Amino acid sequence: MIRPLAATEAVVTIPKTEIRRRGLSQISNMPTGILNTLREEQVLDLLAYLISDGDSDQAAFRSAKAAIPAAK
Repeated sequence: MIRPLAATEAVVTIPKTEIRRRGLSQISNMPTGILNTLREEQVLDLLAYLISDGDSDQAAFRSAKAAIPAAK
């Protein structure tokens, strides 16, 4: 399944038999500089989401603020 960037576009499904090769991307899907636009809490939420693979019951979601020491 390929999810387009625009939420209004339809998801595209490609059968496995039509895939010739797969590989890891050398670049991130995240737009360059996106973290510069987020508040600290939003960055911590994003990191918790990535670490937990989207599982909101995972420990990273419960203690993201407590796990990071406050700046002095």
